[in-house]
Amino acid sequence: MSVLQSKLWITFGMLLVCLPGVWAQPQNQDQGQSQSQSQSQNQSQPQDQSQAPIPAYHSPLGTTTDKGNASSGTDLTPDTKPLAGAENLSLGLSESHSYWEPTVSVISTAESNGLVGSPGWTSYSTLLGGLNLHHISGRSDLALKYQGGGEVSNDGNIPNAMIQELGVVEQLSFRRETLTFIDRTIYLPESAFGYAGVGLGVGLQPGLTPNGTVLTSRVRQLDNSSLAQLDTRLSPRSSVTLLGGYSLLHFFGSNLLNTNTTIVQAGYNRHLSPKNSIAIVDRFRAFRFTGSNQSINDDLVHLSFARRVTGRMAFQVGAGPEYATFGTPIVSGSGSQTATESTRFSWSLSSNLTYALQRAQLGLSYTHGISGGGGVFAGSTGDTLRGTLSRTLSRSFTTALAFGYARNSVLAIPGVFTPGQAYNNWFGIATVSHHWGRAANVSLSYEGRYQDSNFAFCAGPTCGRSLFINEVFVTIHWQGGPKTF
Repeated sequence: MSVLQSKLWITFGMLLVCLPGVWAQPQNQDQGQSQSQSQSQNQSQPQDQSQAPIPAYHSPLGTTTDKGNASSGTDLTPDTKPLAGAENLSLGLSESHSYWEPTVSVISTAESNGLVGSPGWTSYSTLLGGLNLHHISGRSDLALKYQGGGEVSNDGNIPNAMIQELGVVEQLSFRRETLTFIDRTIYLPESAFGYAGVGLGVGLQPGLTPNGTVLTSRVRQLDNSSLAQLDTRLSPRSSVTLLGGYSLLHFFGSNLLNTNTTIVQAGYNRHLSPKNSIAIVDRFRAFRFTGSNQSINDDLVHLSFARRVTGRMAFQVGAGPEYATFGTPIVSGSGSQTATESTRFSWSLSSNLTYALQRAQLGLSYTHGISGGGGVFAGSTGDTLRGTLSRTLSRSFTTALAFGYARNSVLAIPGVFTPGQAYNNWFGIATVSHHWGRAANVSLSYEGRYQDSNFAFCAGPTCGRSLFINEVFVTIHWQGGPKTF
């Protein structure tokens, strides 16, 4: 913990040291230039972007429009988020203004071989209400997205459940510094990976969010990431990014492993041209698990590259070495504890692509590296692949596909887990949507979810080495027009 505490306090110390100097900048010198830079930055700062600016299908838990969407018909400004920062890159941002808009979704779902209840088909209804808010005032740029409600069983085969999602980004812009606070919270009755395409909120870089990619029993799960980020511009082409935060994956009423992760990150950004940029990132994570004495301290270094073509393409890739130290307490016969440590040197990779055509958009991402284990392992080697493809058929109809694959392999730690154990999790979704005017649409979707393992596992009433779930759902979504203030 000494290494962890040192890195964490250094990061937040630098944040606190920089703030007084920022506030003390003379206001009577280059005031016009400062205001111009602040306005320009506010227009280019990220609003609450999701992982893909255009969802591949209408997610019951997402919104039908994202500000800065390439298909929105508005002029876009370049996305200037730092490559070494917390958020994913987007196709571009629309002009910033203060507004709010309400949303309502009603979903009717039929599901076979679910995680609880009797074999066969069951059905439930979901009602969600939400709010999208963007407020600009002085140096502050606040973006908030919230959606919450509940699921009600139509036949009593599954318990009623609550759903809550919140994404908040608050940015304070100064002459050379930008201070950003980010919080992403998801509360669901089961794993978020493939859960009706959940994705509302902030699209964070892989490694900054908990690993919830294992399909476990239907138990309440809280997925939260809270981060603070300071960006300092050194020159028109270079900047430094410091980041610190905390993430957790918590299971309620279950013996699954809760994961708590402390994160410290530093990076240097350099623009090679208006479209191309590079960065070097050093990220330290401390994984701790309730119900297990295992601990992991993980450090990786990424050399990253990004290419951004406003309205057309956003591509980023980072790769490099990853070094982890595992600490496992050993209890002797007298009751005293000693710690044994092992190390592992491996590689990690993170990539994300968004590509837009006139009537279609493609999204693709892949990550590899050490992660939290998804509640079944005290740490794992994870591979995650996601893809989306959407196409506008006419003024009233759109179609979309989405898929995902995640593999979690147990870390080879002697005496903790059986070497070679792994989970493979797939999902695929096909959707057709019909738009009613400018505010509402109805969509019909089919989703298949499949998980297997080389060891037997239990997910609800089903035990074995594989599990397959079919879902058909109809969604009616209404989103009120933006109301400025």
